[in-house]
Amino acid sequence: MLSHPDDYKNSTKALDLYALIEEMTQIQEIAPILYEKYLAKIEDIEFDSLLDVGCGGGDFLLGLSKVFPNKRFEGIDLSPKMVDRAIAKGVVAKVADICTLKSSYDVITAVFDMLNYIPPFKLREFLDCIYDRLNEGGYFICDINTLYGFEEIANGSLIIDRDDRFLAVDSYFDDGISISKFTLFSRVEDALYKKSSEDIKQFYHTVESIISNSKMKEIEKEDISLY
Repeated sequence: MLSHPDDYKNSTKALDLYALIEEMTQIQEIAPILYEKYLAKIEDIEFDSLLDVGCGGGDFLLGLSKVFPNKRFEGIDLSPKMVDRAIAKGVVAKVADICTLKSSYDVITAVFDMLNYIPPFKLREFLDCIYDRLNEGGYFICDINTLYGFEEIANGSLIIDRDDRFLAVDSYFDDGISISKFTLFSRVEDALYKKSSEDIKQFYHTVESIISNSKMKEIEKEDISLY
């Protein structure tokens, strides 16, 4: 049960642990499908600059930079490990909160249910910061997890066993909040493993709640199925 506002935050340690285990999950397989959806939208937009909020390891921005070599692409993320990974790929990225930025952009993206990491009581502030960082006539493109996704797809237990790592994920969804406990055992020596454990929280938002909390106008909506 969450009670204090700080309880709703995903710590940097939790985000960094997620960075370590991301490649062990299905995300690497299904992310390109979602990236293609974004690319189709972005190709129809006249733009010079794009910011990806929650850029992760930078794969999305790296792909865009190859399609649009003369555009300005930047990414921000709250996980130092993710940002280091993105920079290593040649992506312009930094550890930052959208509300602390000074630059503005023609397009801002929030890919792979990044918006679901924002608690309901912070949603309006977050969307206001997106609005403030958009140039006149700019676009915000995002995707959100559905109720079905929370209740059926991302609910339950998962175990992944690799040669040098063992990951256990236990997730439950209640009262609009999804909590996933990630427990990772990483082999240090032949019979010695290091345990890391953190909780990741996501929050169910409807399209209507996003619109009502935003100064932006909805111009298009599309249903997407990845699983």
